[in-house]
Amino acid sequence: MKKYLMLFFISILLLVGDNTLMPFIGISGAYPSMLFIFCISFSFYADLNEVIFIGCVSGLLQDIFFIDVIGVNALINILLCLSVAYVGKNFIKSKLLVPIIMVLCASLIKGFILIGVSKIYGNSLFLRDVICISAYNFFLAVILEKIIFKFYNLELIKNNWRF
Repeated sequence: MKKYLMLFFISILLLVGDNTLMPFIGISGAYPSMLFIFCISFSFYADLNEVIFIGCVSGLLQDIFFIDVIGVNALINILLCLSVAYVGKNFIKSKLLVPIIMVLCASLIKGFILIGVSKIYGNSLFLRDVICISAYNFFLAVILEKIIFKFYNLELIKNNWRF
């Protein structure tokens, strides 16, 4: 239970950081999402229950700022987190490059899906913005990945059997 509360509060902190700090480093309205980077990178290491939890929480928190539609980001994040967790099963967990590449791929996929959803609802999201946000997420993931890896290996987060 402590693990899920900690993940929830970290998600809220990252959402606040996304909306207060990240716009200052944005270029023409496009800026990275620390919350998305965290949920994708954490999913690479986590088990299935944690993956579903972090995908749902991060998506619902991102949906707060999505006008007219709720649940789109939650659904996309859950599916992307599950995909990353599936890929993560087949790789050595200490390799930091794979989760960084997964953040780039997941950002592009999410961006393309959101372009389609925004067209349905009459909003505008451009390919240029998706590519810019994905590149930003990639570069920020390079910086944050080691921190996320260390966070996952904390005793509170990692469930090790002790005999």
